[in-house]
Amino acid sequence: MSSSEYSEKSNTVILNSAGSEEYKDRIDLVNVVIADGAAEIGKAAFAGCERLAIINIPDSVTEIGEGVFDGCTNLTSIKIPDSVTKIGKYAFSLCSSLMKITIPDGVAEIGEGAFFGCSGLENMILPERLTVIENNTFAECTELESIAIPKSVVQIGDNAFRSCECLDHINIPDGVTVIGKYTFSRCKDLMSISIPDSVTEIGDGTFFCCESLASINISDSVTKISKEAFCRCVNLTSINIPDSVKEIGDGAFIGCEKLTEINIPYGVTEIGKRAFSDCKNLKSITIPDSVTKIGEYAFRGCGFESIVIPAGVTEIEEGSFIVCEDLKSVKIPNGVTKICDAAFGNCKKLESINIPDSVTKIGKMAFWGCENLESITIPDPEFFSRIETGEHIFYKCKEPEYLNCRTGEQIPVPDYLK
Repeated sequence: MSSSEYSEKSNTVILNSAGSEEYKDRIDLVNVVIADGAAEIGKAAFAGCERLAIINIPDSVTEIGEGVFDGCTNLTSIKIPDSVTKIGKYAFSLCSSLMKITIPDGVAEIGEGAFFGCSGLENMILPERLTVIENNTFAECTELESIAIPKSVVQIGDNAFRSCECLDHINIPDGVTVIGKYTFSRCKDLMSISIPDSVTEIGDGTFFCCESLASINISDSVTKISKEAFCRCVNLTSINIPDSVKEIGDGAFIGCEKLTEINIPYGVTEIGKRAFSDCKNLKSITIPDSVTKIGEYAFRGCGFESIVIPAGVTEIEEGSFIVCEDLKSVKIPNGVTKICDAAFGNCKKLESINIPDSVTKIGKMAFWGCENLESITIPDPEFFSRIETGEHIFYKCKEPEYLNCRTGEQIPVPDYLK
């Protein structure tokens, strides 16, 4: 416990130190003066003091503890003395009126969520000694317009800038090696960003729902674009995927509606589930021969007219090209053994299909709704009797009278396939 003097008239407390949770939830407290000599402000000392507007921290304080001012919604500014070297977890979280704060150069550690939900904070300069921006540090700082990240920073944590809606640009220093999950997600005004050469992976959801992001430069050091990395970046028109990338994760580019073309570099072996789903204006895409797996619904609703499936792919997974309404032609390589459920469902402009000898299974409704499908070529008359077939493979297709066989015969389309 601290020794203190309290003035009811001015709602002011003068104290020699502040222990953990000592004044927590004191809604009558407006002004706090900490006397010289105090070294630390304890955990959650003033948390929930909703009327606290003024605090004087002396030069003797070296650490601001965990959650000290959490939920002090009336605090508009604070001066942190040069003596402070550490700001604890969630120290200023949910200080929604805090607009200005200066962090001294001596601060080497800022804890997780330290400024989470400081929705009035407009700019921030981080100290040169800082090496890590922890998880959630500036998440939900919805009015944050600019932040200066020093060259000393090597890691930016998960959700560090999530929902910083007014942040329109950011410079990531060359020394950063790790950008965490959902780091810049829902930064709806973020228009451009460069990934430095030191980064090797773009984490899960890093730029999820960055609605204003129009272009991005990915360095040659990046080897993996993780799941949902650019999901719902609705204004992304171009992206250069470097040759160093080997993996494109699930949902990496879902709903990038303005993306018109993309070259997947040689070396990528797997395209994840829903990776380019709902990229409705994607008119041109090159899939290299290195790709051996295309995930479920990977290209759902894309706008290209033709596609060549690489020779190493053995399975066209469920819904891989479903609702590609402009798709007219597809080349399925010999080596594909399975065409799974609804793989080409509702490809309304698909005109012909050539099913290779290697296919042993065609899933249900694989070509349903292909309204312009006029030519179906199979290996031989016995083909459908010896392979595994699902129901209604050609349901609601424009029904050709015959199936063309590469042996020269034509046979009627069996009713069970319709």
